[in-house]
Amino acid sequence: MVLPWGNHAKETPETGMAGSAPANPRIKKKFVITFLVSCVIWVMISVLIHFEVIDFYEISRQMVAEDEIR
Repeated sequence: MVLPWGNHAKETPETGMAGSAPANPRIKKKFVITFLVSCVIWVMISVLIHFEVIDFYEISRQMVAEDEIR
């Protein structure tokens, strides 16, 4: 989702380049943004598991019970 942010094609692309190739892709900046967003999501899920807001053991028991019914 981050890769297309701020991409603008060159007005006159060089020979052999796609016309839609970005002039300045800023890959490092996009990597850092993706890393930070994924860290925030990971921490949120980790906190939910730690404080047992999400109980994966109960979810797995329910899934096993549903499989046994079928």
